[in-house]
Amino acid sequence: MTGGYVSPLSYYLYPNTNTPQHLPVTLTATVNDAASTLLSRAYSTPNTHYGLILGTGVNIAVHLPMTLVAGKIALRDNNAASPPTSPPSLSTSPGSSVSTNSVVLPHNHVIVNTEVSMFGAGILPSTRFDTALNAAHALPGFQPLEMLVSGRYLGEVSRLVIVEGFERGVLFADTKALPKGWERAYGLDTEVLAKLHAREWKSLGLGISEADGEALSRIAVAVSARAARIVAASIYALRSVRDGAAATAMALPTKAELIEGVLEGTLTATPAAVKENTVVACAGAIIQFYPGFRSGTQAALDELCGQQAQAQGRIELFLAEESSLLGAAVGAAVVASGGEGR
Repeated sequence: MTGGYVSPLSYYLYPNTNTPQHLPVTLTATVNDAASTLLSRAYSTPNTHYGLILGTGVNIAVHLPMTLVAGKIALRDNNAASPPTSPPSLSTSPGSSVSTNSVVLPHNHVIVNTEVSMFGAGILPSTRFDTALNAAHALPGFQPLEMLVSGRYLGEVSRLVIVEGFERGVLFADTKALPKGWERAYGLDTEVLAKLHAREWKSLGLGISEADGEALSRIAVAVSARAARIVAASIYALRSVRDGAAATAMALPTKAELIEGVLEGTLTATPAAVKENTVVACAGAIIQFYPGFRSGTQAALDELCGQQAQAQGRIELFLAEESSLLGAAVGAAVVASGGEGR
């Protein structure tokens, strides 16, 4: 509630507030967009272990074995000055928690909200354009990975490249001017960048030459391709964490080694079957609608998995329609069932 305005959500969250209406609604679960996207697909595809949100911002939720996070949860509980007052949670992050006032049965896995946008400082390679964007930002260094991949920043990174090209005299030599508005920070919207990527600059009415249009298209393709590969690397890194030792490629025996093993009695069974593919549920304007972004991310994932895919299975991207609504419903259903079906 701000400035006398009462949010409609308050009717749901605070049924005893002095307001004209009291809706018969009980808050059963709170699930953020990344966790909701994961749950929405996992409901029908059990091998869904990641939820990717990539639109204006970026985030990834991951389904982890409790063995990987139990130590941190225990440390948090031991450091607590008093018993927690909030209900039990199915998540280690308030932003992606699924909570209930009833007792929730112990779980083997937990959905973790990674806040992946906060990672990458000093690790991910950057250019002078990234440095300039970060320096002009209201919160420099706050979300380094997000600045490289999300819809809020793809247009601005491209604009900085274009401005330098103009100042060096290699772009817009005929018109001797930037397209209107592009001289201002964030003047190049990512939606416009998508049209440049698709070589549809003529529909934008920019009044630029064919050569300039092709150059802008190449810039858009390069910036988005880098973003797609960084997203793929982030997912692959999380898969390595999730699978632990299994993320290291297991050397498959050669035919000669198989025969030798059988003859010597050291191999009594055939090698384990190939693991099923891991699904990443995706939602957000960039991953859904930006030209070639999802296919570029998938190609980068296939490249990263390489021969390991034979032993571990592929990492596959699938769109999750209506994920915010469906995922929240699945989370509430899990709570209502006491955690059954996890």
